[in-house]
Amino acid sequence: GHMLRGFDIKDRTWHGQTFRNTFVGNEAAKWLSTFYGLGMHKAIFAGQILLDLFIFRHVTDGHEFIDSDFFYRLTRDK
Repeated sequence: GHMLRGFDIKDRTWHGQTFRNTFVGNEAAKWLSTFYGLGMHKAIFAGQILLDLFIFRHVTDGHEFIDSDFFYRLTRDK
């Protein structure tokens, strides 16, 4: 994997299925909070805006952006 602006983008496995080039929601939320000086609530809101703008997606499009261990992928890496 490699670090992109403070969170790790790499292949991750969940229930035997590998998802390529992903990051974890809670790492991205922490980065948004730290980098932009936001409280966690505003960082999650900002992450949801980025998801709504198709900057990144949940790997199965099954979740909104939340502070969790869910996998997300930059749209350009799909």
